[in-house]
Amino acid sequence: MRLTPEEIAAGLGAEVVARGAEGSPRRATIDSAQSGPGDLFFGLRGANRDGGEFAADAIEAGAWGVVVGPRARQSFLPDGGEKDCRAPASSADAWVFAVADPLASMQSLARAWRRALGARVVGVTGSVGKTSVKDIARALLPGRVHANRENLNTEIGLPLTVLEAPEDTELLVLEMAMRGPGQIAELAGIAEPDVAVITNVGPVHVELLGSIEAIAAAKAAFPAWSRSTPQQRTARRGAVSRSLDRQIRRDYSTASGVYRERGPRSGSSGKPWGSTQKPCVFSPVCES
Repeated sequence: MRLTPEEIAAGLGAEVVARGAEGSPRRATIDSAQSGPGDLFFGLRGANRDGGEFAADAIEAGAWGVVVGPRARQSFLPDGGEKDCRAPASSADAWVFAVADPLASMQSLARAWRRALGARVVGVTGSVGKTSVKDIARALLPGRVHANRENLNTEIGLPLTVLEAPEDTELLVLEMAMRGPGQIAELAGIAEPDVAVITNVGPVHVELLGSIEAIAAAKAAFPAWSRSTPQQRTARRGAVSRSLDRQIRRDYSTASGVYRERGPRSGSSGKPWGSTQKPCVFSPVCES
């Protein structure tokens, strides 16, 4: 992550509480137990604990710097702070950045690093098949390609993936997951994909969105983000949603006949009836 401390502070929207060594961090981490020399540790808030409580452990393990929220910030001030937030004996060699929301700041820094890389970005989402398509794309695409490890495809995993990208990366292949409304738009806003791939749309997480059409509309936010102004995103989102809706209706028409003939089971392909069978690829670079 070849960003200067000043660029990192700007990307995070952070207050610099303590200054450390010059240079840049090698990667971002969210687990103090796995943090080590050269890491930038983010103390994310959890359901029961504030990850900033463990910033001291990351520094003692050699972390280049830490990003903490308002509560943990107090422990790094000269007059001390909350007793549950353990300050290290000395943070002289580590950068301490204080922010309002460490997760939002991590996402913001990932977007800044994505832009600094200047790499092309292929985004992949869909009800099923995301990881397979991502792995195949990583294997087949030319140049220096960086992609998600395992299934780091959420609002936490995606920025970690981007921040892991080497400075010579030419192409990012980023898988993005959706569990509820607005999540694809959030992830697309971080990755800013040049090409958006939707593998399919099916009845996955329908309990959260209410219908297949609602799932399609949520995924339509994905290609709408590609290299566009807010006005263009609104127009694209409507166009993509209508395109997906037509494909879903066509598939359902076919699936209904198969359902009546064979019963409520998947076909020989193993795909659920009612899901789009062909991936949709949207590239604003190819638009007229």
